[in-house]
Amino acid sequence: MVVLDDVVLDDVVLDDVVLDDVVLDDVVLDDDVVLDDDVVLDDVVLDDVVLDDAVLDGAVLDGDMVLDDVVLDDGVVLDDAVLDDDVVLDDDVVLDDAVLDDAVLDDGVVLDDAVLDDDVVLDDGVVLDDGAVLDDGAVLDDAVLDDAVLDDAVLDDAVLDDAVLDDAVLDDDVVLDDDVVLDDDVVLDDDMVLDDMVLDDMVLDDDVVLDDDMVLDDDVVLDDMVLDDMVLDDDVVLDDDAVLASL
Repeated sequence: MVVLDDVVLDDVVLDDVVLDDVVLDDVVLDDDVVLDDDVVLDDVVLDDVVLDDAVLDGAVLDGDMVLDDVVLDDGVVLDDAVLDDDVVLDDDVVLDDAVLDDAVLDDGVVLDDAVLDDDVVLDDGVVLDDGAVLDDGAVLDDAVLDDAVLDDAVLDDAVLDDAVLDDAVLDDDVVLDDDVVLDDDVVLDDDMVLDDMVLDDMVLDDDVVLDDDMVLDDDVVLDDMVLDDMVLDDDVVLDDDAVLASL
């Protein structure tokens, strides 16, 4: 087994390289280093690096990094990973069976056309803020989303503060309860479907907009809600001083 400990690789191009059973521990790879074709990096600091088709485990990703067509799958663990400083994760990035635990994604992190499926876990204080974009079928479970744009996303037990949910589908017994807070100009519009949902003790304030043909059906429970221009049918329960305007 090759061990590279505390090594500095500056202006190095590693193209079509196979690193099997290689340990890159606390290695600094910067200044346009190229690592592609199934490269495995464990606990590596990557600064201004281009990673193409790479597998990353426990890496620190910063310094205007571009991860293009990266596959993170088969039990890849990104634990306590920091992705900041305009990190770009786009072009059909696939996060399959990945664990993102206590990860910080801020300062313009872009998750564009990302697929988060197959038991992907975003929990334990995951922060997606400062313009993070999650769209095209992103799945978030127990995540904290601050100032995030969620397009066509599935959210479970999420805290949404200053969030925009555009064309989002929340269905299949999704539960948003236990004092979930949706406030600070939250926008829920564009034909949203809330199917078989429990909205219990929710706070919707600060110019929250629920409009554009929203459908709440199939035993949806709304408790202490303010609903404006809503379509409510199929055994919808509205109680505890619910306010329905312009129905």
